[in-house]
Amino acid sequence: MKPSSLLKPLGVAITTVSLLCSSGCMGSFSLTHKIYNWNQHASGERWVNEMIFVVGLILPVYSLSLLADGIVFNSIQWWSGKNPVAAAGTQKRVIGADGSMAVMTMRADGGIDVMANSVDGDVAHFTLVRNGEKVTAVDSKGKALDMAAL
Repeated sequence: MKPSSLLKPLGVAITTVSLLCSSGCMGSFSLTHKIYNWNQHASGERWVNEMIFVVGLILPVYSLSLLADGIVFNSIQWWSGKNPVAAAGTQKRVIGADGSMAVMTMRADGGIDVMANSVDGDVAHFTLVRNGEKVTAVDSKGKALDMAAL
C-alpha cells in the first residue's frame, strides 16, 4: 500500500474524531477565564497588566488556552457535566459594612459552601445548590433551609 493511499482514510478518521469530540460543546472556557482573571490582577498597574497581556498574545498563551478549552476541557464538560479546570476549592471572603463576614467555597459539583459569621459571633454553615433556575440553601443533611432564618 502506498503512503498516499493512507492519507485519505487518516484524514477522514481525524475529522470524524474531531467532530465527535467537539460536538455541541460550547462550554465555560474555564482555563482561558482563569488566565484572563490572573492577568487582570497580576499587578496593581494597568500598564504592567497590559504588557503581560501582550506577551501572552505573542507567546500564544491565550491561543493555546482557547484551543485546549475548545477542544479538550469544554468537550469533557459537555460529555460529563463537569469541567476539570473549574473553580472547585476557590474561596471568596466577603465582609459586610457591619463587620459580619462570609466565606464561600466553590464545590466541584457546582454548589457553594458558605460559612457566615455575624458580628455577635453566631456562625451559620450551609450550602447553596442550583436546581435549574432556582438556588436553594441546604444544611449538611441536604434539608432545605428557611431563607428567613438565615
